[in-house]
Amino acid sequence: MVALHSIYQDHWTTALNTFRDPARRSWILVNSTSIFETWICCAFARAFKAKHGGPISMVMRETQVPIAWMYREDIDRIVAVEDARLFSITSRLHGLGSFDIDQPIVANTYWQGLGNDWHAYGELFAYPGRGGVSYADLTRLMLRLDWEAELAPWSIPLDWRIQAALHAKAQGVDPGNSVILFPDNNSSPALPEAFWRDLADALTRDGKKVFTNMAGNNLGRRALPVHGTHPILCDLTNAIPLVETAGRAISMNNGLSAMLVGLGIDATLTNLIRVPAPGQDHKVGSIQVKHPIAVQTHRHLGAARGPLQEYVVDLGRADHRELIEGIARQDAALMLGL
Repeated sequence: MVALHSIYQDHWTTALNTFRDPARRSWILVNSTSIFETWICCAFARAFKAKHGGPISMVMRETQVPIAWMYREDIDRIVAVEDARLFSITSRLHGLGSFDIDQPIVANTYWQGLGNDWHAYGELFAYPGRGGVSYADLTRLMLRLDWEAELAPWSIPLDWRIQAALHAKAQGVDPGNSVILFPDNNSSPALPEAFWRDLADALTRDGKKVFTNMAGNNLGRRALPVHGTHPILCDLTNAIPLVETAGRAISMNNGLSAMLVGLGIDATLTNLIRVPAPGQDHKVGSIQVKHPIAVQTHRHLGAARGPLQEYVVDLGRADHRELIEGIARQDAALMLGL
């Protein structure tokens, strides 16, 4: 029988060998979960170096490396690890290591503090007089930054914009008069396909050219676009310029939509908040939540820049026609007000 401490030592040694810079000591920030958590860690890299010194090795899922490239001036070294392998390594690091240079620091609230994700703190916003803690502030606390620490400016390579422009032209995007729907989700259960179909019909009647992002979710890519829409493929290298070219994106709360809101891109961003019908469960990730609005609004992330449109979709109501028409025409009277 292998001693338990020996097993943990093997995991720790694997992490050190995989993540450490062989040439110099560096801070090692490990990002193994969703897009938003990875983005906000990269956006705080400049503040982290100002507070703790550098250099920084940013450990990333292979599929999320483009996020680090938006902050390349602040990140000294990018370590790309295959997605499943990185999660496998970090899932075994609970309680190991310390907040020190050259030690793997898993930069995710699930690995820190109470061992829970931010939604438990976000739900506090639903209780009058209790306050609440934004994800941005939880990240500041986790990274031991000042409460005033700011998210750094971002930039994307010119070739991303060039490739996105070619893709937009090939798919027939009408600049400034198109809408890209993001109907697939990981963070929360997806809205019914019929809702997206009816929304697409309303947008089309309003004169918009409507597209469906075919990237899908963790289960894989979409097989077909929402009925009546055109297919388009948005990924981390082209999502910003594609959405800016189209003019508007409509999504539920997920890592990509939260990142786009946090970046403050030049487009209209609409967030749809799903409220389950009576008797239905609502989970954000693996966490059962009591207050789905409090944990799905981007306002409680503490990172939103620029105007934000949010609408509540109550699945307990049988008729959503008025809401759908309001979303299509951007009716401010129907938007969520907190």
